[in-house]
Formats: sequence, structure tokens, C-alpha cells
Amino acid sequence: MEFEERMYHVALSRGDAAAKALAHFIFREVIENAHVKYNISQEDMCEMNKDAVNRAAMYLSLSDKEKEAFVVEAINCENWDNAELTEDIAARKAFYKELADMLK
Repeated sequence: MEFEERMYHVALSRGDAAAKALAHFIFREVIENAHVKYNISQEDMCEMNKDAVNRAAMYLSLSDKEKEAFVVEAINCENWDNAELTEDIAARKAFYKELADMLK
């Protein structure tokens, strides 16, 4: 078993792995910069991480139709930039594809 596949199985064993992965990918790496810059306490970070995981789990539990309805959450995002495929995100996407191919 290759390192990446072992890494996958360890992550999967963490419980609620999909929700935790989604929260980490979207929230944790972004908020880590604010944690340092604004001196957010470790206790507050834990609370925010838990809230992010709960929200990610809820989203992942939605049906396809409910996910369609979920876009209403974007109502207050009027001045947000559209998504872009950065080099970092493209590299992660390539990694996930490679790992998925390995797991087949």
C-alpha cells in the first residue's frame, strides 16, 4: 500500500471524515491565517472548527434537490469574487484524482 493510500485510510478512520475534510479544505486553512494575525484563542479555534464540521456535515447530508435550494445561502454574497482555479487548488484536484485512481 502506497503512502497516499495509507493516508486516505487513516483520514477515513477519523469519523465524519467527509465533513471534516470539507471543513478543513474550505475553512481551516483560511482561518489559520486569521488565527495568527488576530491572535484568536485556541479555544475559539476549536469552537469554530466544530461549527465548520457541523455545517459541512449538514451540507453533505442534503439531497440533490436540497443542494439546489442551498444556493439561497449566496444571497448575501453580492460583492464576492467568483471562484477561480488557482495553482494550489488545481494541484489539490490533481492529487485527489491520482489518489482516486489509486483506490480503484
